[in-house]
Amino acid sequence: MWRIVFISTVLSFLLNACNTIYKADAKKSAATRLAITPPDSIVIKERNGTEFFAYGSRPVQWTLEMDLEKGFTFKPADGRLLIASPVSVSKLAGAEMYEVKTDLGPMKITVYKDGCATSLNENKTSQKVEVTLRDTRYTGCGEYLYNYLLNDIWILESINSKALLSTAYEKQFPVMEFNLEKNKMFGYNGCSNM
Repeated sequence: MWRIVFISTVLSFLLNACNTIYKADAKKSAATRLAITPPDSIVIKERNGTEFFAYGSRPVQWTLEMDLEKGFTFKPADGRLLIASPVSVSKLAGAEMYEVKTDLGPMKITVYKDGCATSLNENKTSQKVEVTLRDTRYTGCGEYLYNYLLNDIWILESINSKALLSTAYEKQFPVMEFNLEKNKMFGYNGCSNM
């Protein structure tokens, strides 16, 4: 008798394993997409290839734009525009460091994984940034830029231009949701939630 109960329980779990369907709230997704839409100036920077943008006010106002393939541009208010060739990143515990050569000598850019907030930006995804040029250390906040249009619900309907058959999946096609505001990804692979 206990074997029948045990086998019934196991079969019940196996049959119910694919019953949970990932349900994304389309209205919430649209509201989140609007909430994370960056200012036009940031969208333009991202479209022009800038992958990381930083700014600060210590010791003076400054900005840093990093295109990891084309180069880095540093604009301090107390000096001239500096352009450096791209370099590979050095990964440190809790930080990424770029050491570049400029007309004024070596410049070290450190992007910390720690959160950063200024009076201009309360965004929790910002990261603390330090730029050291000669003996001057510039501090501020920065963030990796992304295409905010990715923030949505994506349904896999075809692979290599071949339509998927709905009969191949228990309940629905595989789904992925990118939530860039929370830096999270959710999904349903056709059988269970991810």
